Amino acid sequence: MTDSEFSEIYRTYYGTLFSSLVSFFGMKLVEEAEDIVQDTFTSAYQSWQKGLPKDPKAWLFKVCKNKALNHIQKKSTQDRNLKSMYEPESYQEYQLGLAFSPNELKNQKLRVMFTLCHPVLSEKMQLILMLKVILGFSRDQISKGLGITKESVKKILYRGKQKLKEAGISLKTPYLFQLSSRLQCVQKSLYILFNEGYHASEGGEIISKDFCLEALFLLKMLIEEGIHNPSTQALLALMYFNLARFESRIGPDGSIIDLENQDRQLWDRKIISVGMKYLRSSREGNMLSRYHLEAAIASLHCTAPTFEATNWRLIVSYYEKLYSMAASPFIQLNRCIALSYAENPGNALKEMERYDLATKLKDYFLFHVTEGKLLIRLGRKEEALKSFQQGHALANLAAEKIYIQQCIDSLSDS
Repeated sequence: MTDSEFSEIYRTYYGTLFSSLVSFFGMKLVEEAEDIVQDTFTSAYQSWQKGLPKDPKAWLFKVCKNKALNHIQKKSTQDRNLKSMYEPESYQEYQLGLAFSPNELKNQKLRVMFTLCHPVLSEKMQLILMLKVILGFSRDQISKGLGITKESVKKILYRGKQKLKEAGISLKTPYLFQLSSRLQCVQKSLYILFNEGYHASEGGEIISKDFCLEALFLLKMLIEEGIHNPSTQALLALMYFNLARFESRIGPDGSIIDLENQDRQLWDRKIISVGMKYLRSSREGNMLSRYHLEAAIASLHCTAPTFEATNWRLIVSYYEKLYSMAASPFIQLNRCIALSYAENPGNALKEMERYDLATKLKDYFLFHVTEGKLLIRLGRKEEALKSFQQGHALANLAAEKIYIQQCIDSLSDS
């Protein structure tokens, strides 16, 4: 068993195991649930060194359930609350069996996600708790995904867990009947989950299809359960458009392939058509969310016959609307890229200076790569080289470094 195989299994089942346990223990014992799941994976890593079991999922669920029973039996003699909650022993096992039953597992993650979107927690706490304890993100992934320090993530996680203990939040209310305002936080966490899969911030691979499929699955479940919010439909459309281009994004050597150079024959037209269906559904009513705009941008890329034939002017206008809705230097950078094709690279560089992106995104490797590519188009090779070298120094993943090195090598070829 390789570490990458184990990491994939960890990402796949961590959240389901945690959600099942916390639905049994309750939010007051969220840390106990987390410890048992971690202990389960520690046992799995040690036991699987000679090879994976025939059914890793069944192994994990059985061991996790047994560890939970052992924990209860050990602690119930010391803690009166636990003793009153879990006696008799046969009832403990019965209730744990229910928590791990197929019917419960189907929507366990969604139930806990909506529960965590409780007004007693700040929006940032809600999001970070969901990403960590349900979706299995590391602190580093959360830090990069949200643009905050790892120390801040650690502190927010601690405070959030304390608040859950103090509030005694119930898991009994079905998520369909909880406040619709909680949907925005759930959507955002799934959006971040998909983005992490589409462009990983850590690990050996630049993309993780499992993360993307998990986000897609949970979002589809919301719609199938009757939550037909237009923004949910738009977010699902966005995911389908991006998923359709998966196979064309990475070269045989593991390097990143630019949109401009992707083989459009590899794009999955059936998946694109599903995305268009959800995008049309999302336009019913008067709602306009950031997901509508991002999905509209992705649809223009997916339906353009060639890179050059893309409606770049319309994409620029969509990014302008998106920025007015959710101001971010990353949106400004994407607008500048689109502007370089709608107008020219010189205007795009001027806009980057006007936005002061060199300061705002100084630690973001793709800013420097973008700057370098614009400079190449203007014939300013020496300046482009410096930008690429800065980007190379900031890149984390091997695929990113290969890609940037190819940009540097292209300078001597041209």
